[in-house]
Amino acid sequence: MALRVPKRTSVSVKAPGSYGIHDSLRHGLASARDEIAPTHPLELSERRYRLDEEEQLFQVLRETQGLALALELQAERKLASTLQRLPPLPNSNLSLDVLLGTCGTMTVEKAFKDVGAPVSVDGRAVMEKRLNLLHTE
Repeated sequence: MALRVPKRTSVSVKAPGSYGIHDSLRHGLASARDEIAPTHPLELSERRYRLDEEEQLFQVLRETQGLALALELQAERKLASTLQRLPPLPNSNLSLDVLLGTCGTMTVEKAFKDVGAPVSVDGRAVMEKRLNLLHTE
C-alpha cells in the first residue's frame, strides 16, 4: 500500500475584503496551515490521540464503575485546570498534571516554557481589581 501525499496547488484565503484580498484587521491573520490537508494519514489520529484515549477511559469507567466515578474525575480535572496562583506567582498546573498522569513526562511545552524575566507586580492591587474591590475616592 503506497501512501499518497495530496497535491497542494493553491491556498484560498478566508473572507476576502472588498479588494479581493484577506482583511487582516477585521478577520485576523490568515493561516495557510488551516487550509492544508494533513500530509500523512496518521497525522490527524496523532493530533487526537490524547482526547481519544481520555474518551475511552471514561467510557470504560462508566461501564465498570458507574457514571458517578466518571463524573467525579471529570469534575476534578475541570477544577484543577481552573486553579490559579496569586498574580505575582507563575502557574505550574501541577495538580492537573498529577490527575492526568503527565507529571513524570517531559513534553515540548514543559521544556520550552517561556518563564521570562521576573515581573514585580503588586499582588494586592491585581486581586482587588479582579474582585472589584477598588475604592475610588
